[in-house]
Amino acid sequence: PSDADILAQENEIRAAAAERLLLGDKEELNALSSEYENGSQVFVTKIANLANKYSGMRRARGDGNCFFRSYVFAFLEGLRERGNVDEVNQVLKALEAWRGKLVEGGFQELVFEDAMEILSEQIKSSAGPDASGVDELLISMREDGVSN
Repeated sequence: PSDADILAQENEIRAAAAERLLLGDKEELNALSSEYENGSQVFVTKIANLANKYSGMRRARGDGNCFFRSYVFAFLEGLRERGNVDEVNQVLKALEAWRGKLVEGGFQELVFEDAMEILSEQIKSSAGPDASGVDELLISMREDGVSN
């Protein structure tokens, strides 16, 4: 294939990925098991085991940030569900301590300050009088500037 063919294919892949939400709505795990019912029975068994522990799942766009996006969302979702102001304050204190550690480690604050500020705001809105719910978190985490 020519360079133009390769670029065209890459653009098609990017366009298809962009149509998918950064984070999907919550789905039951049986939606996942139906995708594998004609495949590996090991996967089907593992999905059934997950269903015993978890109430559902959310799909994340597989764009290289999917693990981190999913982890941060689950962490923030848990903070919101618990609504514990003391826990939120403890997390904010730990986040602020990392700012100093990053600078001490040689990172320029310019590199991480925007991301840290966005995360701090998300944590602050997890409990207390100005707390927002999981729906608001999901809307926010679907924005490229917040989620990436």
